[in-house]
This record gives sequence, structure tokens and C-alpha cells, in this order.
Amino acid sequence: MPSSRPNVDHPGNKAFIQMITSDPILFDVWEVHTEVHHRFKFKRPLIPDYDFDLLHSRSIRNLNVRLHDDKLAREDSTILSVLGLTMYGELMVRPPERTRWPSQGPLTNLNGIDTIGRLRSFKQHINGLDDLIRWRGGMQNVKTPGIAPLLSVLDITEATRVLGIPKFPHIPWNEDPAIFEMPQPPEGLPDPMPDIGRGFPEEWKQSDSRPLQDLFTTVRYMSGYSRLIFNHSEGIRLQSTGTLTDLRNSIQHRLLSLPACPNAQGGNGIYHLYESTRLGAQIYSLLCVYPYPAGPAPFAEAASRLKRELSSLDPRTISYKESKLLLWILTMGAIVTVGTLDRLWFIYALGPVACRLQVESWPDMKSLLLTFLWLSKTNDIDGRDVWDEVSSSIFEHSGPVRFSSATPSVVSSHEMSIRTRSISSAEIEERPGDDQPFSTPS
Repeated sequence: MPSSRPNVDHPGNKAFIQMITSDPILFDVWEVHTEVHHRFKFKRPLIPDYDFDLLHSRSIRNLNVRLHDDKLAREDSTILSVLGLTMYGELMVRPPERTRWPSQGPLTNLNGIDTIGRLRSFKQHINGLDDLIRWRGGMQNVKTPGIAPLLSVLDITEATRVLGIPKFPHIPWNEDPAIFEMPQPPEGLPDPMPDIGRGFPEEWKQSDSRPLQDLFTTVRYMSGYSRLIFNHSEGIRLQSTGTLTDLRNSIQHRLLSLPACPNAQGGNGIYHLYESTRLGAQIYSLLCVYPYPAGPAPFAEAASRLKRELSSLDPRTISYKESKLLLWILTMGAIVTVGTLDRLWFIYALGPVACRLQVESWPDMKSLLLTFLWLSKTNDIDGRDVWDEVSSSIFEHSGPVRFSSATPSVVSSHEMSIRTRSISSAEIEERPGDDQPFSTPS
């Protein structure tokens, strides 16, 4: 179910139970899902592998027979059965060749994303699901309570996996939540994040370009959501987990729906930092807003797109004020490439930008990052590592940045090594524990 704490009295849950118990094909599909989730949670099967494979094969065989009947193919139970088979199989794991992963959180298990995000998806089932919805005339014609929100969750999850545009509109599980650009802190309590989002230029809101307006609105919504989840992790529960789920899904849908407009494809008619800002926001979302599980998370694809976009820019066209935004964008790229050789490209590009802004310490750098999208409990350790590597590169090299070079450094023959600083005992104590909502992958 889409809600992290589903209410058995919700009409969607009642409808699901009735459909599952009355439809033998749907019952088989949900038995498959019960087995998958049990194996993930308890690390052991309920039934032998042979019986499990037979159950899965029977589900697909019987569902294919039903799909050849036009009337039965259009039923809500058929849509729910196909939806149940779109993600199936062994959970994806982190590739062993990567030495380290960026920190993610909080609420890494909200909406079951820690499980759903690691299940392999089957494109043919997803395409078939899209066809079924089109035959029905759109999501608005799926009447059974709960199915449309569940389709929406799957759609957003799959779109995030490939950094693509969602196929369906966002449908909330609960009542449509209000999205706060910048919610006020509880009365009597200090604002823990007074500057978040303030670095994005206000003039974007008044731009003649609709995509730039939408980008501004999206990053401000992400700022407001970041404040909500920070307070939630501190025990200040301003919203239920169900509402936070719908807020997060709505923001992620909005972010993924922003049009791509790369400079690399012949020029950007919107704004020359629009695309790199959009990609930087996608990376921040993967870390904090929609923390897709490390391994299947599209970290490498996000970094590759950002590197390609920045390579098309002429640094001479970037103003001093825009350099602050560029610092945040490059830091997002450096964080998401931790443990890979691509990290060096972003580290070397950051050096001249930091020098131009007269950033001389980690507190200087953090004060700038906090004005964009930054969640200290999640990002600070990775950000401090980035600064240590940037400050080292500044001492080793000097000169203007060249984004178009293989590595944006005046010295291209520098040894390609990945440095990971040691962490002090004080910082270890500051790391969230396993029982807290923040995840710091090793």
C-alpha cells in the first residue's frame, strides 16, 4: 500500500482486500508480493523457491489469458494484477566496484521506497500497464479507491529510476496535500534552516520563461519539504507520515516533469544555468527528498548528465552571483560521484569557483550551500569531504577552469586517485544511528 502506515479503515484498503479475496489471479499476484516482501524483511522464504516460481509462472499465464478478453482486460482487478507484476524478482544490490556511497535520508523507508526502489522492473509490464490505462481513457476512469494512487507511486518510482518524465499525473493516497513553499517554524521555536532556498534568484519567479518559473517553484517546494522532514526527524511532527508521503511524491513528480533543455543540444533558450540547476536539484532529491536506494539509484546517470551539461558552458559567461549557484551545483556532482573516478572532474572544477568566491574554509563553503538546497544531517559529512579534496586541489593547481577538458584542471596528468579523509570521533558521534531516520551507507 502507498501509505507507510496504512489505515485498515481506508476505503482503498477495504476495496483491495475485497478484490484480492474474490479474484483468483489477483490473489496469486499478491501471494507473490507477500513472498517477495517477506524475503526482503526477514531474509528467509515462506515457501520453497520451486513453489514460488510455479506461483509466479501461473500468475503470468492466467493473466495473459484474461488480457485477451477485451471486457476482462479493462477491469480494475486486471490493472491491479498487472501493476503487481511490474516489479518482481531479487532485490538489486550495490555494485561492488564502488568504494563508497553518498549519505541519504531522512525517511529512507517512507512509502516502502527502500523495497520498491530495489525491485527489478519489467518494461513490458510497465508498457502494458500504460496501454491498459489508455484503453480506460485515463487515470480518472480507474474508479476503485486506492488503485490510482498506487499507479502514481509506481510511475514516480520508475521515472526516478531512469530520471525520466512520469507517464501519469500525481494522485495522492490521502487528501491532496497543501505544498508549502516555505512553511513557518512552530511558534516559539527557532528556525533551524532560515536560509534554505534563498540563494535561488527571485527574478526566476517573474521570468517570461514558464520552465524557469516552474524550476523556481519546485526548488522552493523542495526547500519547504526539507524543513518539514528536518523537523520531523527532530521529533517536531507537523505532518503525518501519510501527508509527508504525498508531499514528497508530488514534489518528485513536479521535479521530474520539468523539461530538459541542455546547452549541449545547440543552446539553451531558457537560461544558461537552467539545465544544470535542474540536474543539481535531481541529485539533491535522490539524496534527501526522494532517497532512492543506493545501487539502483541513478547516481551515475545523474552525474554523467550534469558533467555533460557543464562541459557545454562557457565559464566566462558566469557572473560572480551565479558562481554561488555553480558552487552548489558542482558540490552536488561531487557528492553523488563519491567513490568513483568521475569525482575528480567535479573537484577540479570546484577549485577555481571556490577561489573566485574567496571560500577559505568549510564553514565558508557551508554557509553558501545552506542558501540553496542542503540538509545538514545528511549532507554535511559528504560536503566536508568535498571541501577537504577541493582545498587540497587548490594548493596543488592554479588557473582558470576549463569545463570542456577531460578533467577541468590545468594539469590533466594528475594521478587519478580517490581520497577519503579520516573521520574524527566527534563526527562519528554525530552520525545518525541505524535506528534513526537518516541513512549513511558505508
